[in-house]
Amino acid sequence: TSIDEGKTFSSVKLTSQPLWGVAIDPANDSILYVATTASGVWQSQDGGVTWQSTGALPVVPYALAVGPSPAQTVYVATSNGVWESANDGATWQTTSLTDTRVMSIAIGPDGVLYAGTTSGPAVSRDFGATWNYPDPDEGGAQAFGYAIAVDPNDGCKLFASALGSDVFISDNEGASWTRAGTDFAAPESRRIAVDPTDSNRVYAGSSYSGLFKSTDGGATWSRRDFGSGNAYVWIPAVDPVSPN
Repeated sequence: TSIDEGKTFSSVKLTSQPLWGVAIDPANDSILYVATTASGVWQSQDGGVTWQSTGALPVVPYALAVGPSPAQTVYVATSNGVWESANDGATWQTTSLTDTRVMSIAIGPDGVLYAGTTSGPAVSRDFGATWNYPDPDEGGAQAFGYAIAVDPNDGCKLFASALGSDVFISDNEGASWTRAGTDFAAPESRRIAVDPTDSNRVYAGSSYSGLFKSTDGGATWSRRDFGSGNAYVWIPAVDPVSPN
């Protein structure tokens, strides 16, 4: 965790197993969720000091998002579609997006769900009951939807990346995409996070190149080193209550 906009970090221990995703409850920043490769989804109710396993999830979770509506619904991108829990992870059920690998999930300020799939970004306007695939009209790099994030202050603006690609930006809910600033000097971004209080501040993790930060909405980027200069940063997340 960092309390100074990513300048310095301290470690919060959970397990030794790989973690794929992290999400913070927008109504209570002491409640955290993480996705693990070996034991499903875990929850902390004290800001990461202690953790408890949620109910059994029969698929591998990659990313999570907590929705403001319906209340406390947790959505998980998995190896087989998007799953949801309406009771803090005690039980899980599928949405209508199944039979595809989903690497990322995001919720817009208007409650729209965005999923990064192997067929490109998918969009749901009814809390996962139905999904559609807007045509990115680009193909290739960003079509994979490896990481997807939505600007919490502008539901039409999306950030996405793909395996081995730069970061891409859409201002029209995924209908078209443009390449973000060329200063993102990393082979790929696993996760992208936008500051909910300042859309100009965007964070992107990278493979073996540390954490990147933009202060102009993705036009330019700078690397924020901590620990090893070639750290593998999978999951940046911005606290909605204390965004620094």
